[in-house]
Parts: sequence; structure tokens; C-alpha cells
Amino acid sequence: MSLIIVFLVVFCITFYFYRSKNVSYWSKKGIPTAPGCNWFFGNYKPILFTEKHISTLYTDMYRLYPEAPVVGFVKMSTPGLLIRDPDLIKAVLSTDFNSFGKNEFKIDKKVDKLFGYHPFVLSGEEWKTSRAHSTPSLSYSKLKNYYPVLLHVGDELIKYLNKGCQETSGSGGVIELETKDLGSMFTTDTISNAIYGIENNTFLDRNSLFAQLAKEVFSGNFFDNMRTMVNALFPEICSIVGVRFASKRSEAVLLSLTKKMMKEREESTGETRNDIFQQMLTFRQNGKADIFTDEYIASHLYAYLLDGYETSSILICYALYELAWHIEVQDKLRAEVQEMISRTNGDYTAEDVEGLKYLNMVVCETLRLNVPLPVMSKECTSDYTVSDLPGLDKLLEIKNGTFIIIPVDGLHTDEKYFPSPLKFDPERFTDDEVAKRHKFVYLPFGEGPRKCLGQRFGLLQSKIAIIKIVANFHITPSAKSKYPTKVDPAVFLLRRPEGGAWVNMKPFK
Repeated sequence: MSLIIVFLVVFCITFYFYRSKNVSYWSKKGIPTAPGCNWFFGNYKPILFTEKHISTLYTDMYRLYPEAPVVGFVKMSTPGLLIRDPDLIKAVLSTDFNSFGKNEFKIDKKVDKLFGYHPFVLSGEEWKTSRAHSTPSLSYSKLKNYYPVLLHVGDELIKYLNKGCQETSGSGGVIELETKDLGSMFTTDTISNAIYGIENNTFLDRNSLFAQLAKEVFSGNFFDNMRTMVNALFPEICSIVGVRFASKRSEAVLLSLTKKMMKEREESTGETRNDIFQQMLTFRQNGKADIFTDEYIASHLYAYLLDGYETSSILICYALYELAWHIEVQDKLRAEVQEMISRTNGDYTAEDVEGLKYLNMVVCETLRLNVPLPVMSKECTSDYTVSDLPGLDKLLEIKNGTFIIIPVDGLHTDEKYFPSPLKFDPERFTDDEVAKRHKFVYLPFGEGPRKCLGQRFGLLQSKIAIIKIVANFHITPSAKSKYPTKVDPAVFLLRRPEGGAWVNMKPFK
């Protein structure tokens, strides 16, 4: 018994020193360090106990040292470095990309066949190959192929809202709705059609295949949020015990659907489709069957679902919410939209949409205050040294394997770059104002070689939804709403409004 006690004591002491060895890692190097570092949790205790959203944690760190180029912290027991200096951010994302080419998220492909092949978690040659396969599907010429789909889904959106208003005629024809839910319905249908060529009218059937799949992937329930958090914080343990990012059911459904559609397309003698699935199938048929396995194709389609569904629905959600609370902006935007509709007799093109300058300014400002992915995480892949860094009187040495954080929310709400930063003001994004700012202080889609490939598609589909609604409805705040919304701390990584973002909509007579 005494030997067991001795063993346990030695084990506990060893474990304590192992876990606490990096608590003072950055302070010993003379780097400004985030306070509140715990020997067991590092600086992550508020995240694990859902006291703060991860973006709030890093924004708080960002604001601690206004003149410092970097801030040191500890993620559990691993040293991390939060970067504040725009030129150093540029080096990490672009000019010295080869030293920071990995995203920090790690997934075991043997455990998680879908998310494991997502370009977001791949690195090196695997990432280059995967990105090369994805790029053609999101070229501008392909984007124009998807445009009629976006317009069609936009029309279905308006039918759905008009029906809701008719059913509430006793309330003056005003419909109260939650904008994240509305955005999710819209993007479910655009993505299912653009990926698989399947018309999936979620506005008529909330229990359709893709609606259920999207809900499962982005349910936001406690267990799914915990699974995502555990994968991010303990990837090695997840690999050993088999904790997955994608649920077994969503993997099975997507694989089954992919195989079913593949068989139907191969047996079809009809017209060739222009959707993303067909482009993947063409790669496979052109002698790349060894790479384009069923699992590989399904994983890429899963990536499109992840990227196109959730982030765009978040943008639509917050854009409508901001417009409800800023009527003067809504009126100015409506005037621009109505002018375009009148000028084109309602037959406006993708180029017409992209030419709406004020709409673009509204979207950019929405993304500044409500960026869907408010934190970017990287990993240093080779020892990196910076000298003469403003605000630091010594050499900055970043070791291979160091965890790097770019606090997008912190940058977007920094008074230095955006005066009165919490005010919603689209005029910040006139051409002249944009030209005055450092390019790397506004990062809704990242920058450099790993910049989001789906940016143009995501922006276009979001703009179509906004155009359709603004042209047909007045948007006002709901009695349920508060401004600004709080970020839900229970949702790991992505931004979602706590309690929802509620508005009222009333059609024009």
C-alpha cells in the first residue's frame, strides 16, 4: 500500500511540474504575457467552462497591451503567441507563409474520414493538392453557373416570408423571425443545389435530407460543441479514443448520398450537370480514380457544406439584424437596390450585384463587427526570428510548433484602425477609407495563400438574400432583441448570437 501511495505522490508531482513548466514560458523571454494562467488549464479555463467565447478571450488579451506587437499565453500546457502587429500578421499569412503554412486544427483522417480531408486541416503537399482540386469549382466562370440557383432560392425565400406575413395578417402582416434560422434555410437550399444539383426546398420542408444534415453538423447543442472543443484542444487524445469532428451519422449519410449520386450520374445519358459534384466526378473519370475515392469526394462536398452553409448564414443573420437597428442605412441600401432593379427591369446579373457599392460597404461593415470566424489559428513550422519589431526591445524568437493566434475580432474593433469601433458605419468601407488602412487589420476571410476559396460564392449568395429581403420588406427590431447581441459562449470557435437575433419584417403594400 505504501508503494502505491509513493507512486501516486510521485506521479502527481511529476504531472504538476510537466503541466506547469510553460506557465512562465513567455515572461522568461521578456514577452508581455496574459494574466490568469492556470497550471492545469493555461489561459483556457474560461473557454472550458463556457464563461467566455474564444473570441472574447483573445480580444481581452489583445486589449491588455495596446502598444505590444505580441502577447504570450498558454493553451492548456502549450505556449501560444497572439499577434497584434499588422506587419507581423502579414508575414505569418503571406510573405513568410512557408514558416506558418499549417492551420492549428489537427484531425486524424483514420478516425474522421470527412473532416480529415477538409483543406482547412490539411497542410503541405496534401493541402496544395486538395486546394488545386477545389479551385476550379469556385472560379468566377463557375460562379456564374450557380447564379440562377441563387436567384431561384431567393425567390423561394420571398414566397416563404410573404406566406408568413399573410398568416399574421391579424398582427398587421408583420412576421417575427430569427435571422440565423432564416439564413440557414436559405444557405441549405443554395448549397444543396450548387453541390449536388438537388432542389431541396427547406422553406416548404424543414425536415428535408439536407436540412437534417445541416442541423446535425451545426446543431449547436452541448455535446456537439464539446466535441468540437475537445477536437481543438486535445487532438492526440481524440485520435486515440476515436472522438470525431463529424458525427458517424453525418458521415454515413454523406457517403451514402455520394455513392448514390455517383451511380446515377454514371448511368445517366442525359445532360451533364454544372454542379460541384459533377466537377469532382469529372476529375475522377479523367484518370484520377486513385485520388478521387468515394471518401475523398464526400469529404470535399462536406467541406463545401461546412464553408458555404454556416458562415454565409451567419453573415445574412447579422446583416439583417444590423439593418433592423439602423434604419437610415437600410433606407439608403434599399434605394440602391431599387435603382438596380429598375435599371435592369428586374433581370440583374451577378456583375450588377457585385457593382452595388453601398451593399458591399454594408456587408463589409457587418463582417467587421460580426465576423463569423473571429479567430485564426496557425502553427509555426520552422524556427522563426524577428528583429526590430516595434514595441519590443528584443529579438522575437518563435520556435517550431508554437501555436499562433491572429485575433480577428480584436483587430476589427481596435480604435487605432476603426474610430468609434463599436458603431455600425458602412462609410468605413469607401474606396478612400479602405486605402488608408493596413490591409492586414481587416481579415473576414483571411489573407495569403490560405485565404478562403469560397469568399466570392459566400458573398454573392449572402448579397442575393439581402437584396431580395430589402427590396420587399421593411425590417425593424423585435421586442425580443437587444443591441448589440452577445456572442454565445457555449458555441466553440464560430460566432452565433446568444438567444438568437430576432427582427420583424413587414412587406411593402
